[in-house]
Amino acid sequence: MSRVKDTKQKKAPIFRDYNDFVKQIEVDDFRIVSAQVNMLDYSYFPSSAEVKWKMKASYEKAEEQFSVSHRYNVTILDKETNEAKAKISVTFYVVYSSKIPVSDDFFKIFKVRNLPLNTWPYFREFVHNITVRMGWPPFIAPTYVV
Repeated sequence: MSRVKDTKQKKAPIFRDYNDFVKQIEVDDFRIVSAQVNMLDYSYFPSSAEVKWKMKASYEKAEEQFSVSHRYNVTILDKETNEAKAKISVTFYVVYSSKIPVSDDFFKIFKVRNLPLNTWPYFREFVHNITVRMGWPPFIAPTYVV
């Protein structure tokens, strides 16, 4: 029983410190730095498709700020054949001001909890817009849940 309690005590300070870190950051810059769309089957019109999402993030520290590269990869598959019909990739670059330096431990939490809350709405709009421009019905990405 004391082992569980000890584990909680060890984890609690990082979350308190992390909460202090998140409360004081601000977005200074936000932009798309890379985007690619590949329609793999021009004759395909999705009536029932499966969409797979992946994301990857990395960061760099600077004085009183840090920058993040956040990449989303989407594969649209035909549900019946499981064949990829389109691939969409977009990378956002976000600069945050922060008086508290970002650490690897903070970023492990940040990239899963907070970063997507900043980038996901732009990603959703990008995928919605690009699928319409492909001549397909708009794909609406689900709400990001932490």
